Amino acid sequence: GWFSRLYMKRKNKEFPELLMDEKLVSHYYWLDNNNIIVYGRSSGVLTYFKINIERGTISPFHQNSLDIFGDGHPSVSADGKFLITDSYPDRSRNRHLLFLNLANSKIIDVGEFFEPLKFDGVSRIDLHPRISPDSQCVSIDAGYEGVRRNYIIDISELVQ
Repeated sequence: GWFSRLYMKRKNKEFPELLMDEKLVSHYYWLDNNNIIVYGRSSGVLTYFKINIERGTISPFHQNSLDIFGDGHPSVSADGKFLITDSYPDRSRNRHLLFLNLANSKIIDVGEFFEPLKFDGVSRIDLHPRISPDSQCVSIDAGYEGVRRNYIIDISELVQ
């Protein structure tokens, strides 16, 4: 099998620091200069975690809201009020675009995007959601029309 660890290299230190090491670390996002969110395993639990790089602490990040969807590609709005992420395909081959209100942990499934079998394996198309600077739109990659394309989704009603 394979496993992963999370290291961080500070420019004023000679060697990288090990931040997370329980054989599974995936997709991370900087919340601010001191905190990272990451999907991974810690203390035997598999979920999103918040790592404070100054204190070296690891704590679950909105654990009960995001767990049912598993790993994704998280990003946080410029104002820090919400997170957007995606999911792996479900049993119907739909990838989900997920909006999480960070103030109340409410999660909204913004949409499901079918992934045809021709995009399996190395040709798969993760949604890779990216939030516009004004937090009004999200850009995704998808292949539900049979070709790989980029789509812009208006989320302005969700962020008000």
